[in-house]
Amino acid sequence: MSVQAISGVKVNSQVTQSAQASQPKDVVQPVVIQQVVEVPKKRKGFMEGVSNIVKFFKGLGEMTKATIKAVWYGGLTMLGGVGAFWAFGALPQTFGSVEGSLKEVFKQSFKNISRGAKIASGVAAGLVAAYHIVKGVLVTNTKTAGVDHALKTGHRDV
Repeated sequence: MSVQAISGVKVNSQVTQSAQASQPKDVVQPVVIQQVVEVPKKRKGFMEGVSNIVKFFKGLGEMTKATIKAVWYGGLTMLGGVGAFWAFGALPQTFGSVEGSLKEVFKQSFKNISRGAKIASGVAAGLVAAYHIVKGVLVTNTKTAGVDHALKTGHRDV
């Protein structure tokens, strides 16, 4: 069954064609012409080359410092977190359950540190490391801007 048979309405295709024909054909459509202008590349001078070399080594030094700080302080945070969970969580539980020497109590208590404690310590260490990396990027940016100011290169180009 077709739609026409259900609705009982006949669609006249000539009406739609005549409606299209009534629009004027002389309407001028605007034409947009985009012109591509290539700016000639400015040749870099000696001072800009020196500036780039100085900025590279300053950035390398600052990011190396930031990475070392991130690893060191992140590791200390991880050890401190796991140590705190061990001292206040696993160790007291193990004292009550393990019979024997003090050495056995300490061995068993390291195995009793919970998975959540390890994950929380790892997340805290990751956040501390990320802080030091971001801080290193910002310090590097400040130092390279200082080089640009001193040598009057970089962002001063118009």
